[in-house]
Amino acid sequence: MPTPPDGPDHPASVPPSPTELALRRAEALGDAGRWEQSLRTLHEVLAREPRHPVALRLAAVAEIQLHRWPQALQAAQAAVAVDPTAEHGHRLASVALEHLGRHGEAVRAAREAVRCEPSEPYALARLASVLSTRRGGRREALRAAHAAVEAGPGLTGPLFVLALVQHRRGRRRAAVAAYEAVLRLDPGHADALNNLGALALNSHRLGRGARLLGDSLAADPQSAVARHNVDVLAVGLARRVWVAGLLTALGVGVAGAVESGADGSGADGSVVPWRWIVLALGWGVLAAWFVPAWRAVPRSLQHALRERSRRRPLLVVAWVTAVLLLLGSLVVAALPRSAVSLEATLGAARVVLLVNLVVWIALRRGRPRE
Repeated sequence: MPTPPDGPDHPASVPPSPTELALRRAEALGDAGRWEQSLRTLHEVLAREPRHPVALRLAAVAEIQLHRWPQALQAAQAAVAVDPTAEHGHRLASVALEHLGRHGEAVRAAREAVRCEPSEPYALARLASVLSTRRGGRREALRAAHAAVEAGPGLTGPLFVLALVQHRRGRRRAAVAAYEAVLRLDPGHADALNNLGALALNSHRLGRGARLLGDSLAADPQSAVARHNVDVLAVGLARRVWVAGLLTALGVGVAGAVESGADGSGADGSVVPWRWIVLALGWGVLAAWFVPAWRAVPRSLQHALRERSRRRPLLVVAWVTAVLLLLGSLVVAALPRSAVSLEATLGAARVVLLVNLVVWIALRRGRPRE
């Protein structure tokens, strides 16, 4: 979660001390995303002043950005021990505790941050965020999120947390509206873009989801959550082609059985070409269902999707099966009418369904992550 600046203010007429200069340098390195270098600078400060509260809090921020949760908790708790009235230390401890799976302690730390500064928007947003991860706390989380937005109008952090709370409560329209409000303030907000993409994937809007995920990864190429959602997108695209191929193959087989019977004849004795009609419908549905979604995928993401498909054997099997089903439907449509009977169709359908049961299990779609 974004954190407000925690560096020292210093009158322009008084030259800054070496410690203040080091803290400013550490903040600047953090702003540039160079967290390891920032942390080294902070450790130099802490070697001289082990109980410096600002250095400890900035060290906790850096450890959080590096996803080193035990070290982040240690630094945050040290900052709280030095300055227990500062909400920032409690808030950082809450973040680390949540990622360590210590939910109850994370909630208590967030409540303590709010107690220290009841009108601090980031403290209220932290409380809302940690409460929203459990169903029983989502009503209180919503109240805290609204309070955070009211306390910090124009801040993207609290507004994003409000969107996240609505997302987790299943209030899709409210979540989308809040995420879009975040993007109006910060068009490159990677988490808002990812979460909108996750909502689109849940609604089977693969094209929109692909565009949003591409923008999210462009803003934050290292996002593990967005990369997971790209895997979900890859499965969704494979499912579309496979389902279209399976239904087309079965439909053409049934149409062939109909043609071979008396009911397949027209009034003048001619045979209605049901197989070709079903084939055209099936391929048309596939084109309408898959092509727009694939064309909506940014070029940078198309390569990633191909790579993920190649690296997952089950996805490769699904794509090969889908292509074989589509080719098989074309072959069946071209066979002589005498070669397609009801008995042959039923026998082939049993084999096709048995084989594709395995593919269906392989293509169970994962849940997009927010």
